[in-house]
Amino acid sequence: MIKKFTLALLLGITGIFSAYSQEITANEVDIPLSPDAQKAAQKGMLFHGGSYWNDDMTQLYNFFLYEDKKNGLMFLEVTTDDSGEVISTAENPYNESNLSQFSNLAAEPMLTGSKVPENLAGKEFGYFQKTVLAGKPKLNIGKFENRYYNNLWAGFKFKKEDQIQLEDKFWPFVSFALQGEGVDNQNYQTRRMNRFLRALDGETDYIPLDGKAFIAGLMATSNPQYISGVYDMSSKTWDNQVTTNMESNPIGITYSQTPYGVLALVSQGTKDDSDLMAIRMDPQGNILKQIRLPFAEGPKKRPTVDVKIMDAGNAQFIIAPYYPEGLNKKPSIAIYKIEEDLVFAKQILNSDIEAKLNIPAGSKAKMKDLNVASVENILALSNGDYILSFANQQTPVSTVFLQLSSQGDLKSAYLTEEIEGDNNEPVRLIGKNPIHLPSELLEVNGMVYALIRSVPAELEQGIQASREDFGSVLRITTVRIDEVMAEAKIFKIDPQNQKISSSYDFNDQLIVGTIPYLVTPSGKLIFKTVDPKKGTRRQLILN
Repeated sequence: MIKKFTLALLLGITGIFSAYSQEITANEVDIPLSPDAQKAAQKGMLFHGGSYWNDDMTQLYNFFLYEDKKNGLMFLEVTTDDSGEVISTAENPYNESNLSQFSNLAAEPMLTGSKVPENLAGKEFGYFQKTVLAGKPKLNIGKFENRYYNNLWAGFKFKKEDQIQLEDKFWPFVSFALQGEGVDNQNYQTRRMNRFLRALDGETDYIPLDGKAFIAGLMATSNPQYISGVYDMSSKTWDNQVTTNMESNPIGITYSQTPYGVLALVSQGTKDDSDLMAIRMDPQGNILKQIRLPFAEGPKKRPTVDVKIMDAGNAQFIIAPYYPEGLNKKPSIAIYKIEEDLVFAKQILNSDIEAKLNIPAGSKAKMKDLNVASVENILALSNGDYILSFANQQTPVSTVFLQLSSQGDLKSAYLTEEIEGDNNEPVRLIGKNPIHLPSELLEVNGMVYALIRSVPAELEQGIQASREDFGSVLRITTVRIDEVMAEAKIFKIDPQNQKISSSYDFNDQLIVGTIPYLVTPSGKLIFKTVDPKKGTRRQLILN
């Protein structure tokens, strides 16, 4: 079935342009389920195990998992081509031998007899806990345990076994594991996560107790000092310690691991907060550059603690809501681009956005003040521009996409219509309120796909899958439960002509997966969907 949208020009809105990109079309293909799999689906017990390319990316293996009373855990595998057409199906007990026939797949620890993956096996880990007074950080020590959900491995749970207090007096605002000569590529970084997916706000950086840690933070001394360096977790001593005098106490706000080391953001707590600062450090803790950030004209006007550091291309971006007229009064967006130094610092006001706003044809979305906006994503485009997305935290949860030049100038803005009932409030009742998920941005053949999602309140969520990124092609690499189901809309943005399509709404289907799409070599997007009432599964190919 082919679904097409013919886009019409919406006229008569002052200051808002309705410009549309090339229409989105979709090819829908039903996923054939065996009688046993269909019974499991009707009971809500058929789980999506992921989709995986073969070696030359011409065929896609689609896995569905369920429990059989006689044969135990089973998998149904449906092979399709890159147009979604079904080539073959197979149904077998879920074990290492049966999975070995599929290339590019790594068997789970449960299937190989391993208790945990090799990089965690038999090791003790710790993570630092800041103390309120006089420094002396506490180190929580423990081991990872496997998490299983419906007999499927679903990641790890850290079991705390002990806590020790260090003699050094400092507050470790930054701490994570080092690997070799450089920073660890988040090998041991584990987000706090529950089955409802929303526990994404805090990150815990677990460090092997026989390894090295990168640490940076505030010294507990009478003179304001910043400490950074490499800490030996076994001997509890510093391999390299760098102490830097500051004008006032540097309070850590957030940080990001980078290709060159670390970018940490601190506030020195002065009366006017004019010295909000980014600190670039190498993997040994040596400070490469202290970069003062403008726009912080007072404690009620500075960029908020909702600030995020994001990578895009070869740069890091510090992005936050910013209140030039005072706290909670018409916030704008503050954007800082950092490479070796500050490349640019920009304020983007509501009035700037409204003046260059495009809306999809037929959309009833209206631009409101940003209110408390949550920054969600940034994407470096092949033409040198950037697309930045943010969403209101108050109803309606409209998502705005800003197209910026390489120097941060606003070229265009795109407003999408919210998903009905979506909720982006910081505090929600699990099972009572929908869950807004951050928007996804993906450039394919010069076009940008913008995906917005909302998880219905009643749905129990699954577990993340891992992925590898090969340019424009995503390859999923492990079989796990990936049953995150969400209502969704997807838009196509044409950066060259600064136009946006109307949305493809997936009708009454929910899209499935923490990473809900794959990209074919030809640039098509493949989604898996489920009918929440019937339990039927489909594959949608969008272009």
